[in-house]
Amino acid sequence: MSHFKKAYIRKIILLVLFFSFIPYLFGSDTIVTKQNKKYRGKVIKITDKGFVIRTDEGTVIVLPKSSVTKIYRENMVLDLEEGQRYRIETKRPFLPFIVLGVATGAYAVHEFQNYQDHARRAQDKLEELREREAGIEWLLKKYQVTDVSALIKRHEEMKRSLDELEDFDEKIEELEKNLDSMREQLQNLSLDLSQRRQDAGKKFEAELEVLLDSVGLPNATFKVNQSWLENKEGMIAIQDKRYELSENGLDKVEFNIGLNVGEPARPLHKVASGGEVSRIMLCIKTLLADSDDISTLVFDEIDSGISGRFAQIVGKKMLEIAKHHQLIVITHLPQIAAQGESHFSVAKQEKEGRTNVSVQKLKTDERIIDIAKLLGGEQVTPQAIANAKELLEMSIDMHENQKTNEILKI
Repeated sequence: MSHFKKAYIRKIILLVLFFSFIPYLFGSDTIVTKQNKKYRGKVIKITDKGFVIRTDEGTVIVLPKSSVTKIYRENMVLDLEEGQRYRIETKRPFLPFIVLGVATGAYAVHEFQNYQDHARRAQDKLEELREREAGIEWLLKKYQVTDVSALIKRHEEMKRSLDELEDFDEKIEELEKNLDSMREQLQNLSLDLSQRRQDAGKKFEAELEVLLDSVGLPNATFKVNQSWLENKEGMIAIQDKRYELSENGLDKVEFNIGLNVGEPARPLHKVASGGEVSRIMLCIKTLLADSDDISTLVFDEIDSGISGRFAQIVGKKMLEIAKHHQLIVITHLPQIAAQGESHFSVAKQEKEGRTNVSVQKLKTDERIIDIAKLLGGEQVTPQAIANAKELLEMSIDMHENQKTNEILKI
């Protein structure tokens, strides 16, 4: 039986005892035949044995004189007389009051003990709440959140992570299956890309050699070398060997060139000079003009080792590339310089022990003078100026023709 049920039963018993003794405490008028009760009726005779009383219900009883303590009539104590109505209070036995007092005292002690127990439990609960509050404060600091709602959210996230860890082996197995499928797909794509490069490389070699001949490199041979880098931990497995894979695929591509008859093709950066590299790059950019997404190209000393005829060809090719890219060209050949739409003069000056470099955009007359200087030296002659004007006019005509062709294509 629970504590609350026991306490409820104890209270019921005490209440029953209390109400059973009310007649003795407050003088009930209930008519009974037992001792220690109050009677209402008429005294019909007084004898040596006691008082003969006929009650209101018609019952005749005899009460010994020794049992009568008080006689009331209209709230006054009187002597008994025959033929009068009285309320007679008999003596009350002492034992019931002792029982009631003991029971009431026991109940009071019990309630006091309950109060003590409740106070002790309340103190324990208070300590528990304080410890919980301190724990919450510690968790807020540990997980760097500001309130309990955020802490609950963090708990839910950690619980989800823990649930995922419980299924870790199954997830690993699933991911490994997906990884094997993706690795196979990646290998197929890499091999396909490598084959496409090989096919495109052969076409690129043939077209580039034609362009190299037009810019003054008639004996050049160009080769696109593709190779795979073997690695025991590589992602791609082919014929019991593993190869590295990068974001560019399997192939490591290298441009090889031979500039003279009888010489084998070697890596471009080991064979060509600065001017030759610029011309080779010019030819490469000419082939890739429509697909290359580089916005600005810089050609330095591109005129090195070429004559005036080849210089004009180089200038025209630059004009073609300029349709898709911005070109910055450093040149000493007037045939190339004249192809530019804008010209800048770069000069060095010594001032106060330091060398300063200045860049100045040239106006139309200044463009003619500087191109004339490239044609005839510092002493500008009328013939040099005339030739410079002619080159610029030819360049303007080519620009206009180019724009017209573009419009017609549209």
